Amino acid sequence: MQATVAGAASLRLDWIDWRGAPAVTFTRPPFAGSAWRRAWINAVDQWDDGRPEAFWLTQNAGRGLLIQGAEEWRDYEVQAVITPSLCAAAGIAARVGGLRRFYALLLRAGGRIVLLRALEADAPLAEAPFAWRQRQSYALRLAVEGPWLRAFVDDAPIFAVRDPGAPLRGGAAALVVEDGHMRCAAVGVGR
Repeated sequence: MQATVAGAASLRLDWIDWRGAPAVTFTRPPFAGSAWRRAWINAVDQWDDGRPEAFWLTQNAGRGLLIQGAEEWRDYEVQAVITPSLCAAAGIAARVGGLRRFYALLLRAGGRIVLLRALEADAPLAEAPFAWRQRQSYALRLAVEGPWLRAFVDDAPIFAVRDPGAPLRGGAAALVVEDGHMRCAAVGVGR
């Protein structure tokens, strides 16, 4: 590819490469249209368009994920301000390699917060009481680095856990909702 910039110079680009997780914020673009939604793997029952938040997700039964990323993403953090609404659980996930393969930080019904490894079956890596409320917003952040997982809510550290088997080495980021509805304006990925 060769381009001329305002007649002043010429640039030749032989190739470009990208490695690792990006530093990016995913949200609805400022222009009209819905093509941006096709960049996501949509595994939720309903993703409403035309709502104030970019991600207005409903899962009628079971667990649903809205996924963005690649298997090559290894050590990174995912963050989002989520608002759970009449749901069994809502949160974020990292190193997603499918609907049953990921790490998740979830607000669970019954006033619990859990750091979960899903790998065929769910395995809680850490769990604690957390008096969250429906329709209230929470800033969740999940950092994955090697076998270490660090979880934060509203910038307060909640968990720092080492997954002894470290079976999930890379994967995408996701929003997670179980048996209900959640909303979110943006999903950030970075280091």
